[in-house]
Amino acid sequence: MSSNKSLKSIKKHSKNQIKTLEKALNKAVKKRLKSSEFDQVSLKDISHLDINALANDIAKQLLPDLPVVKVSQLNPKPSPMGFALTPYKKSPCKQCPAKSGGLCACAIKANKKDKTG
Repeated sequence: MSSNKSLKSIKKHSKNQIKTLEKALNKAVKKRLKSSEFDQVSLKDISHLDINALANDIAKQLLPDLPVVKVSQLNPKPSPMGFALTPYKKSPCKQCPAKSGGLCACAIKANKKDKTG
């Protein structure tokens, strides 16, 4: 369970980092385009490729050595209770434990009924 929480916190943190980097890049691109070296050229004359190249240059200046974090998906180990890892019903209960990585109580009950009766 704790690895699932840490994975979620890593994803949330990386999304926040991406948003802040996008904002910083947009500000830097606007400043660069408004600077004196682009005064002679109108913004309509700058191609999409030039803008992308400019953004890449600014990104390299802002983030010279950004560490790359590899996130891999966790797969549950095969177990005899594997059938209960997904919700049993088509529209699952509001607080179904299978939604958060637990075992679905409805699936366990249905399995017990099938085995006994």
